[in-house]
Amino acid sequence: MPRIMRREDAYLIESATALKALCQDEASSLLKSNGSSAPTESRESIAAAEQKLYASLYRTTALLAQPRGFLFQLASHVQLLACLKWLGEFQVLACVPVNGCISVRELSALADAPEHILCRVVRLTATAGFLHESERLCVAHTAFSAAYTEDLSSSDAAMFLAKQIAPAALQFMAASHQCTGASMTQSVPTWNPTGYNFAAVQDPFAKEPQAARQWAAYCRSVSPMDDYLATVLTDKGHASIDLVPLLGQLEWPTTGITSIIQVCTAYNETSASLAKMSPDTQIVVQTYETPSLDSCMTTTSNPAEPSWRRIDRYMRQPNTPQQVKNATAYILQPEISRDELESLHLLACELKAHLDCLRINPTAFLIVAPRLLPQPGSVAVQVEAGARLRDFACVQLNNQCALEVDELAALIDSTANLYGRPVVITHMRDQTGATVALAVKFDSLQSG
Repeated sequence: MPRIMRREDAYLIESATALKALCQDEASSLLKSNGSSAPTESRESIAAAEQKLYASLYRTTALLAQPRGFLFQLASHVQLLACLKWLGEFQVLACVPVNGCISVRELSALADAPEHILCRVVRLTATAGFLHESERLCVAHTAFSAAYTEDLSSSDAAMFLAKQIAPAALQFMAASHQCTGASMTQSVPTWNPTGYNFAAVQDPFAKEPQAARQWAAYCRSVSPMDDYLATVLTDKGHASIDLVPLLGQLEWPTTGITSIIQVCTAYNETSASLAKMSPDTQIVVQTYETPSLDSCMTTTSNPAEPSWRRIDRYMRQPNTPQQVKNATAYILQPEISRDELESLHLLACELKAHLDCLRINPTAFLIVAPRLLPQPGSVAVQVEAGARLRDFACVQLNNQCALEVDELAALIDSTANLYGRPVVITHMRDQTGATVALAVKFDSLQSG
């Protein structure tokens, strides 16, 4: 009788298969490149193989986890993070030669760091493959630490994690107590134990460009969705989802896309991308903030291009009915910087404001695209974990949270008027498989 395969065995076989595929892809890439940089398709193949391997290892580790091992991993990660912060503060890594080694005493003098602590830090990080003693009391890089040193984005992400995210995360209980009892009309108080100006994190043009750079590096490091999903900048520097590559997932009317209304907090380059997508499409951007005369200069688009002339911009309050009734599509993409309840209230107002437009024009789409979290089990586990890590950072630093897909769907389902209600017809998904927007049409009571 054949033995039933355990989940542990299946995950280990999957991990081994993914590792074999990664090695084959890298070998193939080296042969094709012949010493030069690898072709684009080879790099993409390797990246896909790496993601598959990470996913397999992530599931295997979670499946084999036991309380004692779990606590060991937590303790190890906490102390390794402290060591990375310490090495960064003293700029130790910059003093370690890329090739060869340096004595602990000489390294201590160069970095002006305590010798006895430096020795302990090196020996702890060495247990994770980061730095090592090539001979006693001589420090050298490993391939891992050398790659980390060369990648400034990794250093930025680690410093932001150590200085801002970890302290805020450990005070999460106090923040939860402050948020208890908040209502729809009462803003949740901002909990910020580090005293950090998080507004500057999301604005590259603010007085703290280092903060913006470190936050962006952190997001790319922990969230695969931030790597896969194209983002654009608003005229305030905020990141926003670029929906243009996803519009092909919808069935457009035979007349084509004649006009698109984009509703957003501040102007962003999605509008320029939309205009370039079709030379016959008129774009109207409705912002919650007064469009600045020079906002075009904060983007990478060229105002002299013909597509720019087809973009009209003006201000509109979210609680006012939509006046443009004949658009092919309405993109609802507010840059939400409020607590979750206020976000849902804002979206509810916008849904009601667009119902008549959808009723009058049954072929029109309403694309609702606030920042969304992937549904549990709908994507690879590391993709979901990364998105939720990013979301928790936003919540803990400034009470800014993404919405669950189910919450948004329920909100849409609960919105109605005397003539009918909106219905979700398509989940628009990115390359990871995560839902990033819901496409909505109007369901008339007469049609039911």
